[in-house]
Amino acid sequence: MICQLSTLLRAVLDESETQQVSLSRELELLRAYVAIESVRFGERLNFHEEIESGCSMAYVPVLFLQPLVENSVRHGIEPLDRPGNIWVSIMRHGESLRILISDDGQGRHAASQSTGWGIGLKNANARLAALHAEDGFEITMDDRQGGGTTITILFPFTTQPSAPKDTEFWERNQS
Repeated sequence: MICQLSTLLRAVLDESETQQVSLSRELELLRAYVAIESVRFGERLNFHEEIESGCSMAYVPVLFLQPLVENSVRHGIEPLDRPGNIWVSIMRHGESLRILISDDGQGRHAASQSTGWGIGLKNANARLAALHAEDGFEITMDDRQGGGTTITILFPFTTQPSAPKDTEFWERNQS
């Protein structure tokens, strides 16, 4: 667990000046986070990923997936008294990259849950707007049939970092 935490902390420092990384690098960071949470939750947390071949070279905002998966852990799996699942599925969808993050947790309509977007989703939306406002992007949050929540994210598939369209956002959030 200490090694995984070290990986995450080192990444935060190494990538502090970087706005985007390859999906393969982003997945390394996500796996380090999931490994830490797996120690915490043990058999109560089951993590599944399905990454379509060829997607690992796509560029995504750095530390983009971790807060979204953290939402699934905190709001979906943590409150359960049974094991829960989180699925991350990434594929090409035409000229776009499609990311699905789902859990079979308690869902956002549970008594103690808000049905609105929290900090993680608002930040993801703002980061994609800064990079892809002109090209188009989409984030949706839906209830998952059978319980839980699904986040669907769609933005242009690029194999080169994109220049931010909203430089003010990046300047405000670099500290």
